[in-house]
Amino acid sequence: EEYQSQMEKTMVTLEESQGKLQQKQEELEQVKAELAQKQSGSELEFQKELEETKSQLRESEQLLEKYQSQLEETMKVLENSHSQLEQKQKELEQVKQESEQTKLQLQQTKIELRKLKGDYKAESIIKDLVNILQDTIKEEKIDIPQNFNQGSFNQRQRVARVAEYCVETWTGDLIEIGCFKGETTKLLAEVAQKYNRRLIAVDPWEIGTQNCQGGEYEAFLKNIEPYKANVDIIRSSSLDKKAIELIKNRELCFAFVDGLHTYDGCLSDIKTVDHCQGFIAVDALLWSSEVDSAFHKGAEIIQSRKLYLPICREGYLLKL
Repeated sequence: EEYQSQMEKTMVTLEESQGKLQQKQEELEQVKAELAQKQSGSELEFQKELEETKSQLRESEQLLEKYQSQLEETMKVLENSHSQLEQKQKELEQVKQESEQTKLQLQQTKIELRKLKGDYKAESIIKDLVNILQDTIKEEKIDIPQNFNQGSFNQRQRVARVAEYCVETWTGDLIEIGCFKGETTKLLAEVAQKYNRRLIAVDPWEIGTQNCQGGEYEAFLKNIEPYKANVDIIRSSSLDKKAIELIKNRELCFAFVDGLHTYDGCLSDIKTVDHCQGFIAVDALLWSSEVDSAFHKGAEIIQSRKLYLPICREGYLLKL
């Protein structure tokens, strides 16, 4: 009976457990059904998004093809424009060359006209030089002690104006012997560039030589940078035979002698440029007796007219 009673209790417990298990199975089936429903909805949503993405991709591909076509057309236009630009540049360069040639011809014509008019008489040319000097000596001081700076206030501008007068009057190039840092050189180079001439710059720029302590050549190059295309540099002493030969083979219309401030050096430089058609300007007469003597002796040797105003640092020779 006791076992029977326990068996009955066990059967009741088992039935209760089976009931709970069945309930749990029903709940599980319900969860599975809900999950399947959600999964089905997600797949549909995903499929919809996928179709939208594909549609957008097709539209992007169409736009890309359109842009590619436009890019190709633009490249063709650019290539055509580039070709036209190159043609215009060639035409412009040709016009520029023709303009320079015409300018040279006009200069030559002007020179020939001056010859026909008799403007090449020494008196007429000396008078022109005096007029130039008078315009540039007004601010020079005559009451200061004789030193390196006396007569220097407007010297560079004065020399450049004389050089421009020579370019307008004679054919040939310009030369400067003794350039130091290029302060005068840049003004002469500007004249050379303006009239499509050349400027020959002669200086050894060697440390230990006259006034050269280092860095002068670099300063010179910096000063002439805007005009370097019109400057021929001879980095050598003007007393060197090769340098003299190079200078002798160039047609000159103006020379500025500012090399060694010794009698022999200055006289040699004057002889080197004695074939110059225009004025030979000789610097440092005011404060160097040796240069002053070389100036007067040079005028005698090359048989030239000389003009020297004591208010100026430089004197001028004209061989006619």
